[in-house]
Amino acid sequence: MEAEISVPTIQCGMCEHKIHAVLDDADGIKKVTIDPINKTTTVHFDSTLIKLENIESLISQSGYQANDVKPDSVAYKKLELCCKVPPIKH
Repeated sequence: MEAEISVPTIQCGMCEHKIHAVLDDADGIKKVTIDPINKTTTVHFDSTLIKLENIESLISQSGYQANDVKPDSVAYKKLELCCKVPPIKH
């Protein structure tokens, strides 16, 4: 199965590396492609071993938003400064 996941909070190559690290180690994940320009992650996976909700949760637990699943706040705080979404200036 293939799914495209919106990851709007990725900022840099380190973000890509962290998402790859968490997904590449998960059972059932066959291939992960991250597009930092469009802020998407395409995941090829075996749906008998892992569900889309689990993939979104893994991304969230690493500190990034995945579709509508907000980043885990504890994991987000641990991210390097370059991986955090810049605050909006008024």
